[in-house]
Amino acid sequence: MTSAVTKDVNVLQRCAVCKIDLKGRFAFIDEEFLALTGYSYEELLGKPASGILEPASRDLITRLISGRSHYEAVFDSAPLSLIRKNKQTLGVSAIMFLNFSGGNPVNFQLILSTQPIPQRVIAPAADDNLLTEFIKKLAALDTTNDWQGILNALLKLSSAGQAGWYGFDNGHLVPMATSTDESKAAFAGKELTAATDWHLKIAESGEEYNFTDGVSVQKAVESNNTAPNEFITTFRVHNDKYVLRLIYGSDIVAIDSVNGINRTKTVIPLICKLVNAVK
Repeated sequence: MTSAVTKDVNVLQRCAVCKIDLKGRFAFIDEEFLALTGYSYEELLGKPASGILEPASRDLITRLISGRSHYEAVFDSAPLSLIRKNKQTLGVSAIMFLNFSGGNPVNFQLILSTQPIPQRVIAPAADDNLLTEFIKKLAALDTTNDWQGILNALLKLSSAGQAGWYGFDNGHLVPMATSTDESKAAFAGKELTAATDWHLKIAESGEEYNFTDGVSVQKAVESNNTAPNEFITTFRVHNDKYVLRLIYGSDIVAIDSVNGINRTKTVIPLICKLVNAVK
């Protein structure tokens, strides 16, 4: 008896595979990928993947890489347009996911097919409503010293599970306020983890750490062998330095964390302006 799989074997198609490191460069290419594009190993290995993508596909891959939570085992599918060596374009369907080593992200793997993949449309986040709600809460606060109230509002805006606000004094991080979203199971009843020497180094340098950004994660892994699901940024109020930590759960949808962090970046200058205006 002939099985359905045997009857349909002619519709099967071998897929092409490549790996892109966290900086967007080709780290592995299989023979099928070379056959699809017409390039050689030497022409692609170590080179930016964006070099053989149409502009729209280039932007899409950049968003996928920067928008991925680096501890999520999630598979994204997207249509891409490759630029072959003969300058002709080739439409493919791509499935992309993270590869891990020792629990840390090492590269993105892409599986490419010339057969179409049905796409699921994700509704955009209600960023405008969240920003409006935040501004209303901020306006109702005493911004001269209500750090806890400001942090509570920021936690909601950022979609994070926990948040910590610190002063930076004589080389030390001084906790000023913490906030937890008790509605999130991963954080309910849990205290914020203490700041470490790694957090202190970020505060001292004035740099930003963003776990949704591949370059930021790779730098953290290479320098400190750690890449927590956090967003850390520094800012100044009345010439004093402050540090904000936002902690995210491993189950958060990548685009939600990216949108939450972007909203936070948008409002921090507003917070600084309001607090600085009160002497």
